[in-house]
Amino acid sequence: LKTLIMNRIIGQVLACPSSLCIEDNHLFSNVISSIMKAQQDKSEPFYLFDGDEKELSPAKDIKVILSPFDFDFNSKDIQNKIFSICELNINSDTEKQHIMEQYYSTFIKSFVECADLYENNFDIELEFDIKKILKFLGVKINYDNSCSLFEKTLQIIEIIAQLKLSRLIVFVNLKLYFNNEEVEQIYKTAIYNQINLLTIEQGKPNEILKYEKSIYIDKDYYWEELSLKN
Repeated sequence: LKTLIMNRIIGQVLACPSSLCIEDNHLFSNVISSIMKAQQDKSEPFYLFDGDEKELSPAKDIKVILSPFDFDFNSKDIQNKIFSICELNINSDTEKQHIMEQYYSTFIKSFVECADLYENNFDIELEFDIKKILKFLGVKINYDNSCSLFEKTLQIIEIIAQLKLSRLIVFVNLKLYFNNEEVEQIYKTAIYNQINLLTIEQGKPNEILKYEKSIYIDKDYYWEELSLKN
């Protein structure tokens, strides 16, 4: 087991929601580093499984959130996902697509006339491209910057689940930011939105919370699965 952990391979099935508490600082850092590297390099030996024992690809299926403070609701991956969903919705409906193409054609014609581009040598993109139009319109998530960190974290889970950005959300030291009641509400939100959630914590687990499955690895790399006592 020690060899497996030190090679940063975790083969335990992680149900939703779960906490992985690691006492050793170096191992904690290595695990986080491995997940991050695996998202960029497919050769990185790190494995996670969802509640159905299906392997999760770090690059495609896992969203790592080092700090909810720094989460960007309009990051490139979220924007691309929104554009792809809109494009699919329009292209899957012939009538909608026809209406959009007519609007686009009318806009291009009006723009050329108003800007008096006929007398100048300009190139104009005439192809109907949903993603380019959405980018031009500035379509993005309307996020309230004044909300609390707790509210933001709930929204993070909901957005990732709704857009199907990943199958597993990994928070790092989530319990440093919130009290037990708030963490349980975060777990409940993940369950409601049917998305796997794993929080990786540094140190010993102080308490096992409601909805939580916890795995504890001590400084000697002894692995123990903990659950809430009734």
